[in-house]
Amino acid sequence: MWIMFMPTRNHTRNSIKKRLTLNSHFINDLGLDSLDHVEVIMAMEDEFGFEIPDADAEKLLRPADIVRYVGDKEDIYE
Repeated sequence: MWIMFMPTRNHTRNSIKKRLTLNSHFINDLGLDSLDHVEVIMAMEDEFGFEIPDADAEKLLRPADIVRYVGDKEDIYE
């Protein structure tokens, strides 16, 4: 599922897919750059329907961070 947030270049996607885990750091482990990170955040905003402040976006560096952030915003924990 998280691969949908990754940059659209196919060779990059295939390479990332092989290394992607919930704890993969987007920049250090997956080799994304700052523009790729912005694309991930924008895709999240489109997918989940809420704006992510820059201060929060800077902290979303792993898929696990995104899961936690979306869960908190959507109040899915009961």
